[in-house]
Amino acid sequence: MMPGGAALGTGATKVAIILPLTQGGSQPSAVGVSLRNAAELAMEQVGQSITLIVKDDASSPAGARAAAEAAIQEGAQAIVGPLYAGNVREVG
Repeated sequence: MMPGGAALGTGATKVAIILPLTQGGSQPSAVGVSLRNAAELAMEQVGQSITLIVKDDASSPAGARAAAEAAIQEGAQAIVGPLYAGNVREVG
C-alpha cells in the first residue's frame, strides 16, 4: 500500500489528489484505495508530465483540511478531491 503522502510522476506541474485512504484513523478505506489505484494507472498513461501528490483525508473534514494545507505547502498547483461533500466544504 502506497503511503498517503506519496507522489507519482516527476513532472514540473504538481497536482494533489485528496482521497479517503483511511477511515477511523487507521483502517484502510476500500473506496480510497481503489481511487488511488485508478490514479496510479492513469499516471502510467500520462507519463511523467505531472507530479501527482497523493494525500489521505482520513475520511474526515479536519483530515481533508490538513491534507489540502500539506499539499499546498508541497507546491500543489491544483487539488482534485476530496470525495465527500463535508470534506470538500472544509477544504473550500
